[in-house]
Amino acid sequence: MFATRIPKLPVALSTIALALLAAGAAQAADSLDGRIRVVNERMAPIKVSIDGERMTRLAPGERRVFREVPNGVRLLRVHGPRGRHQDTARVAVPIEGVAVHRIEARFGQASILNDSGVRMRVVLDGRTMGVARPGQALESWPLPAGSYTVEARPADRAYRDGPALTRRITVRRGQQASFGLGPWFSRIEAVNPFPFAANLFVDGQRIERVRPGARAVLARQVPGAHRVVFKRNGRVLAADTLRVAPGRVADWRPVDVNRGDLRVTNRTGQRVKVLIDGRDMGRLGSGESRTFADLSAGVHVVSLMHRSRTIEQQRVRVAAHDVAQMTAHRDRSRRPHRRDEHPAPIARR
Repeated sequence: MFATRIPKLPVALSTIALALLAAGAAQAADSLDGRIRVVNERMAPIKVSIDGERMTRLAPGERRVFREVPNGVRLLRVHGPRGRHQDTARVAVPIEGVAVHRIEARFGQASILNDSGVRMRVVLDGRTMGVARPGQALESWPLPAGSYTVEARPADRAYRDGPALTRRITVRRGQQASFGLGPWFSRIEAVNPFPFAANLFVDGQRIERVRPGARAVLARQVPGAHRVVFKRNGRVLAADTLRVAPGRVADWRPVDVNRGDLRVTNRTGQRVKVLIDGRDMGRLGSGESRTFADLSAGVHVVSLMHRSRTIEQQRVRVAAHDVAQMTAHRDRSRRPHRRDEHPAPIARR
């Protein structure tokens, strides 16, 4: 009896195994599971877990499809740095379908490029970002969406007292606002309008000799006020004070006016009043010289008066862009009055 039962046991076990495999295959073929597509729209890596299972890391901007997720409502958790829990969402998984869940960004970021040409200390809404070398970019911390003020001041000792660059930026969630500071140095361009070469001075320093009608370009000027002057043979032809903002260009085109100067020297031995074309120009002491500038080119009548009496009068021609000379000497034709001289006797009849 035992000999007839032993051969049937392996057959029974194999039959049961085949039945289980067939049931599993039928169950796999009839699976109602779905999928979840997760999109990380944040600018930092995150970790995602579904129904408390093992967390999966997603890089910034990465998309990941989780397969064979049982249909129904699933609990999706988002974990930030060091596994800290941040958000929880309930995702409805359709039968044999795909559920899409986007993890929206909560913050943005600002990237500031120092293209100013000097080292800059960058401050974002009162908080220092750091010191950036020329060509270096600084990235901010996570920022809520909104508008921010960026102030950059030169960090080098030579330009520390110069003006700051101020910019307004707009930060959006999930985006990096990138922009440059822009040039800090100013530029001055001066045109020589005169029919002859003239020397260009900036803040008292001679820069170059500019040909007639030529343009001088002065790059890398510190922003602020600058005194620019055209001179010839020591005479000021044109002068002005230019105020240049950071990164701006000042275009100076002085007008060529036919004017000259007149230098008067008083050697009459008396303090005199100077009149040019009848206009009172002030007093001139004995032995004193003075230059009267910006007179129109042509002939002028120069009078020297002492105690309401004209003691010298000359017609002087003033050339354009030149200095005319006039010297008044003592009148030797008159005998000087001596206080110790006795008066002439009265003739008797």
